[in-house]
Amino acid sequence: MTPNALGHRVQRAQRRMDELRAEVEAGGGLVRLTLTADCRLVGLELAPRVLDLGAERVAALVTEAHERAHAAVRRAADAVLVDLTGDPLVARALDAAQRIGADGPDACDAGDCESRIPLLVDPLGRDD
Repeated sequence: MTPNALGHRVQRAQRRMDELRAEVEAGGGLVRLTLTADCRLVGLELAPRVLDLGAERVAALVTEAHERAHAAVRRAADAVLVDLTGDPLVARALDAAQRIGADGPDACDAGDCESRIPLLVDPLGRDD
């Protein structure tokens, strides 16, 4: 894979991550919540009758919606990353690019190609 093709693939994946949204409902539609790939809350809708439920129930519904949206956005982000790194050639190119960026262009020539530093930062901040 050429560096140019790899760059386009990474840019495409980044655009997909930037556009990624998860919208979920809780309480039969009383609460609707939207998260981005980096878990920013970009939408919260409360049905008027949700206010009759009391603060604890509303908080529970918002929490439930957030947990469901977080799980959905994590699955979607994982799919984007798998599409990008699922190809062994891409994975090797990403590893090499990261080493060159982190250690300079002579890092692999010096034999230090065994270290693995992730090139992409997981938008959800996961280390796994």
